[in-house]
Amino acid sequence: MEDSAEEGGFKKPSFLKKNLQLDCISSDMSMSASASYEVTGKAVKLKGAGIKIMNNGIVNEVTGENYGSINSEEILFKEQIGYGSGGCVHLAIHEPSGTQLAIKSLNVYDKDKRHQLLNELSSLNDGMQCDDLVQFYGSYYHDGRVRLVLEYMNCGSLRSFMDTIKNQFPDQVPLMPEYVICRCTYQILKALNFLHKKRHQIHRDMKPENILVNCLGEFKLTDFGISKQLYNTLNICKSFVGTLAYMSPERMNSESYSYPSDIWSLGLIIYEMGMGQFSYPQCKTFIEMREVVLNTDPPTFPDYCGFSENMHDFLKQCLQIDPQERAKASELLDHPWIQENLMVESEVIQWVQEISELKEQISNDNRVGKEDIAMLGLQDFIGLKE
Repeated sequence: MEDSAEEGGFKKPSFLKKNLQLDCISSDMSMSASASYEVTGKAVKLKGAGIKIMNNGIVNEVTGENYGSINSEEILFKEQIGYGSGGCVHLAIHEPSGTQLAIKSLNVYDKDKRHQLLNELSSLNDGMQCDDLVQFYGSYYHDGRVRLVLEYMNCGSLRSFMDTIKNQFPDQVPLMPEYVICRCTYQILKALNFLHKKRHQIHRDMKPENILVNCLGEFKLTDFGISKQLYNTLNICKSFVGTLAYMSPERMNSESYSYPSDIWSLGLIIYEMGMGQFSYPQCKTFIEMREVVLNTDPPTFPDYCGFSENMHDFLKQCLQIDPQERAKASELLDHPWIQENLMVESEVIQWVQEISELKEQISNDNRVGKEDIAMLGLQDFIGLKE
């Protein structure tokens, strides 16, 4: 193993450094394009996209250019670590360098999965230009499945952090410290601003499971299998996809929707990070939730949470019933709540590392009590009250 000053102590393989530009993939690729395919022993051809995914990477069939050469024989699969829209995700090791990777597998014989594959390739292609999106290193074909090679976020999902604290301390409110919630919000806002302004894209599946965390205190947005590109301000979506629990009022009401739908979802995630519960816990069915969302005021933080006035106002800006009244991602980045918490990076890193340690101890010992928390010195990080 080579010594290197690069991240993780390993010299990154060349495919991790490459900024993939899959210009042959049109961002508005239709289902009909994904339906036209051909599978051989060593490759899958997506004819409408003009690409061939081989066991060593993606090839532009027109130019012959190889995007991100990957030797599949150098990648060692480990345990399954998740399941996203369209396929399962495994931890993997690039053996020559020791670099940890996350590999998402998609079944090319499934028509819907091929459509999601085109969405992901188109979306992840530009992910290298935004540090707040999970990075895409390339793709290869093996045994009837296309493997997407992604950045490994070694602390799991935001959901796992929330569940860890909630399961150990069910009555703890606020669930997470305000400065951590703000830092997470800031980074996800940057990802949304990039998607909305640069990619003209709605994520459409915003939820804590799709926000991943690493030990550097970074929160990144992932899972683009059902994302949708919009190429002008008049182009809006009418389809009904994504996680129902975080859908905006206009989507609940089967109306056309656009970028503001992601902002509503972000607001519900912020509320959940603060309160430790879903915004509409009383709702057991979609019909119940639709009635509540459309006919009651949006959720707000109770005063006993102790959150700042700026945080209350920020949530209000996200959770406006009328999508035209919701703030844009670019506007929210300038909100006082975000601006006054820009210098908390080191504290957030420490919080993430401490909660990760708690998660690991819980996985080993099942349940950790307050005495254990005190021994670990985590009271301030979790926000435990005496």
